[in-house]
Amino acid sequence: LYDFTIGSIYFQQDNLGAAAEWYGKAVAKLPSFLRAQKNLGIVYVRSNAFDRAIAPLTAAIDLGAADGVTFGLLAHAYAMTEQYVAAESAYRQAMMLQPETLDWKSGLARCLFKERKFEEAAALCGDMIRRDPTRTDLWLLQASAWLNLRQPLKAAENYELLDRAGQANTTCLNTLGDIYMNEGVPELAV
Repeated sequence: LYDFTIGSIYFQQDNLGAAAEWYGKAVAKLPSFLRAQKNLGIVYVRSNAFDRAIAPLTAAIDLGAADGVTFGLLAHAYAMTEQYVAAESAYRQAMMLQPETLDWKSGLARCLFKERKFEEAAALCGDMIRRDPTRTDLWLLQASAWLNLRQPLKAAENYELLDRAGQANTTCLNTLGDIYMNEGVPELAV
């Protein structure tokens, strides 16, 4: 408990290196200490040490941490280490426990895209866009999914809406121009 308490003090001070060291000591002494495992995982995620975060977050879940945050952080760690199937499963668990948390939904959409499940990714993006139409990243992800599904005119709709909202960058506009050229509408491409 002493090691955990010191780790918590360092964590509150945002000294993540020292927090990880002390939480690690607590876990080494008592591997069944759920809060130490979970906090160690959180520290690793916050430190962008995603590969190291997986083991303590998984251990925390094994010990009974069945909350959306733990599953969501584990999903994020899996996604950042390109383990998309595991990330998808963990994101789904997180969404089940915290259905209103958009981070879990957008993480799942990105995993689905990486897994080449473009139709599911586009549908999930559509749901999130209806809830928050200001998320440019979702419009772009959905447009990429439409392109991969060989539905360029649906992608063009997304790019057009981004352009009208003043959110389209050069890449969006170039892609939009390419779509119109490929569809035989050069006047729109210009």
